[in-house]
Amino acid sequence: MSKENVLSEIIRDFHSDKVFPALFTGVINGILLVIVAVSFAAMIFAGEMSGFATRAAGLTLFGACAMGVVLLLTSGLKTHVSVAQDAPAATLVAASTVVAGLLSVSSEAAFMTLVAVLALTSCLTGLGFYLVGRFELANLFRFVPYPVIGGFLAGSGWFLFVGGLSVMCGVAPSSFGAFIALDIVLKWAPGLAFASILFMILQRWSHFLILPVALLGGTMAYYLAFFFCDLSLDQARALGYLVSGLPTQGLWPVFSLNSLTQIHWDIVVSQLPLSGSVVLIAILGMLLNISGVEISANEDIDLNREFRSLGMANLLAAAGGSSPGYTSLSLSMLGVRTGALSRICGLISTLVVAFVLFAGGQVLAFFPKPVLGAFLSLIGLFFLWDWLVHTYNRMPKIDYSLILVIAIVIIWSGFLAGIMVGLAATLLIFVVRFSRVAVVDSPRDLRRLKSTKPRTIPDRHLLQQVGEGAICYQLKGYLFFGSACLFVDKLRADLPADTGFLILDFSAVSGIDISAAKHFHRLLQAVAKSGTATYLVHPPQALAKALEEDLPTLHGHLADHLEQALIAVENTLLADAHLSMSAQRAASRDDLFALAADDMLLQLERQEWAESLAERLAACATCVHFQAGESIGCQDQVVGGLLLLVSGTVSEQSGEGTVARQQTAGAVLYPQAQFLEVFFACDLWADSQVSILQLSPAQRDSLERSTPELSLELDRYVLTQDAYFSTKPTAARMCNEL
Repeated sequence: MSKENVLSEIIRDFHSDKVFPALFTGVINGILLVIVAVSFAAMIFAGEMSGFATRAAGLTLFGACAMGVVLLLTSGLKTHVSVAQDAPAATLVAASTVVAGLLSVSSEAAFMTLVAVLALTSCLTGLGFYLVGRFELANLFRFVPYPVIGGFLAGSGWFLFVGGLSVMCGVAPSSFGAFIALDIVLKWAPGLAFASILFMILQRWSHFLILPVALLGGTMAYYLAFFFCDLSLDQARALGYLVSGLPTQGLWPVFSLNSLTQIHWDIVVSQLPLSGSVVLIAILGMLLNISGVEISANEDIDLNREFRSLGMANLLAAAGGSSPGYTSLSLSMLGVRTGALSRICGLISTLVVAFVLFAGGQVLAFFPKPVLGAFLSLIGLFFLWDWLVHTYNRMPKIDYSLILVIAIVIIWSGFLAGIMVGLAATLLIFVVRFSRVAVVDSPRDLRRLKSTKPRTIPDRHLLQQVGEGAICYQLKGYLFFGSACLFVDKLRADLPADTGFLILDFSAVSGIDISAAKHFHRLLQAVAKSGTATYLVHPPQALAKALEEDLPTLHGHLADHLEQALIAVENTLLADAHLSMSAQRAASRDDLFALAADDMLLQLERQEWAESLAERLAACATCVHFQAGESIGCQDQVVGGLLLLVSGTVSEQSGEGTVARQQTAGAVLYPQAQFLEVFFACDLWADSQVSILQLSPAQRDSLERSTPELSLELDRYVLTQDAYFSTKPTAARMCNEL
């Protein structure tokens, strides 16, 4: 977004009802940003380096200010707030310990060397963020399961809630015993009551003035309490009721250009592995936090854009020696919860930080800490309610249980352990669920599933009798070890003992893992022992390679397409049936003839009808002749009219050259082409010498005008075509009676 667009948007928001909640949220965020920045400076510059903590606060305040400016101009999320984070800061403490060894040489050298380590880490983090966004790799992270994000937000809600209490009373969250001391309870109890009342009010109403009025009312209430308790501001600050510990004077510039000569670059280079680990931690933290904002705010966020924005923000922060930072979940959500969806929030919070950086924080020292902490606890309550209460009846119980487990692990052992447990549990649940997904439709034997090869009527009847000895399974989707194992076990249990042929069609399978291939190898071994021959249709390369050497001993065959396997199995079944009949008494052949006699008679009548119709249509249609192997029409080519096959056999072939269907004399192809423009659905080839009558739309019009009764007879012939080729005599008789 250009600077002009940002400026015009901010000016427009200043004249809207967003201005009050935005100003309020900006002030609160700004104060909290200052507190966080100062706290993390003290965390990094600890131990022997603690004497530089106040000076180092200028570094982190500069970083917060730089990030605020960049996000204000480039981020797609209007309430996006970024600041130094605890995980990178805690990791960088190790660098502070290493650099402290320089104190005996020069205190300025120690300070500037650690500043250089922070700057290098921020630079690498910014570069990592920018590359993720530049090459649009952030979308890969959207595969993080929803329950994992939910558990992360629930765990974050707990830490925000407890962190708010810590801000109220100044006691570390880990010191549970200190939390319940009477003087400490008196500090956080009013703030907790304030946050709880606000939570209940906001659950029912969402007016934008509620939180600003609450901030003003809470501050006034504390000052009235100070008045009635006869406490001066210095006494209240000493007791921990007011913000303290902020610099009273400006902190910039922290160092001069001449100070850069004090840096020990050999120590900086030795900390590169540590800086690299911070980059990975920051990318993971950024992903989780920005995903949490996206889900909680119910807003579609361009993750790649935000990674690019944070990349540029960290590169600018590195110029001032700041530690790296990324999206603050709590502060970004404060603007969403207050309805302050405006860049005014970022503008005001950045101005507050800049004021403290250049002028000092005397003004902020008048804010009651319990009121500030209450807003953090309020956001935590919202997260806990949304993900542990509100979702209870809105999610499957197993997903809700996963959220609960992740939240508990995060609270007990930290975010990394919780995320790892969540991903492992999600993977296990996915494997179980995915293994239950049906990878095959209902199996069909060769009485229902037939090839397109033309068969004589006796052979069609024979296939109806012996077709149950061949079963076909058409598999689909991706086959992995779980689904393949269940399928193989079920097939072995359900497969009839007298099955002679098993066809496994992999044409619709998108892939297979090596473990699944081993399960199919086990299946072929089992069915081969019972004498069953197996046809594998278009198997995945991994499966074909795994079975390549063992196929002959396993009675296995490979087929490029299902039609090829069906024809091969039908031919074998028919050959065995004919051989069996020749060895039996003549009565069995007589029985077959009796079954097929009606259909043979009807086919002869049909053929006679077709020849008569072709003879009468010859006067108004075009007769075309083709030699064996000659192309009749190509896919997407205009047909030109109805095609009546007078003699010979033709094949319809797909783009891969597989035969989709064969047609014999008497068949009508593309009957709709006699009325409108129609294209060949696939390639059409002559298998032998072929004669075809073609009736174009113009010729059809002429036929209807000159011989309407012949056109009606042609329509009757076309309408009854499919039923005449049925193997069921009843269907053929019905067509004959039309």
